[in-house]
Amino acid sequence: MSSFKLNNWSEVKKARKAIEEGEPYLSGAMESIWPLIVEAHKKASESHKFRLHDEVYQRDGLESGDADPLEKFLHMINFGLYPPPEIMIWIANCFNTYFQKDGELTLDEVFFGRGNYALKKRREAKYQLFDLFLEARDDLLIDRKPVATQSQLVEGYYKWLDENLENVDKPDDFDSFLKSYRRWKNKTDK
Repeated sequence: MSSFKLNNWSEVKKARKAIEEGEPYLSGAMESIWPLIVEAHKKASESHKFRLHDEVYQRDGLESGDADPLEKFLHMINFGLYPPPEIMIWIANCFNTYFQKDGELTLDEVFFGRGNYALKKRREAKYQLFDLFLEARDDLLIDRKPVATQSQLVEGYYKWLDENLENVDKPDDFDSFLKSYRRWKNKTDK
């Protein structure tokens, strides 16, 4: 079985191009309703006293940042936003590919290729959360370097998790967690 992965921006761009070229089943209701959704969401955000940034619905900048299409889709849904038609069509294409392959590919392989994407993302999320904690705690940092003892970091992090989040796994071995975090941080900062 060859490596397969549809979770990339070139696939979303193909869907966008098909919409722009007027492919009949793609250029129908979803595309014509899109501006109405954007306008309604902007009005709703004003009435709820939060400002919807215009760039949220900018289709040209969808692939900005380091999120892949599925992460962008989930981010938008989790924040009560409607994904644009090209992302919805892309997701439908992924599922259609899965069904057309008659069991040759798993959904993981269709979306992410080989490897355990969920495990990788879960590990990254743990490090991102710890990074967020460090940024929020100026008293533990000087020039982005921890000045607290390791036990103070652990105590502060666990307390912060308890106060701010539910159902988050806490590292059992904080030494190895910190080493892994530093490797991740060095890799992402490059």
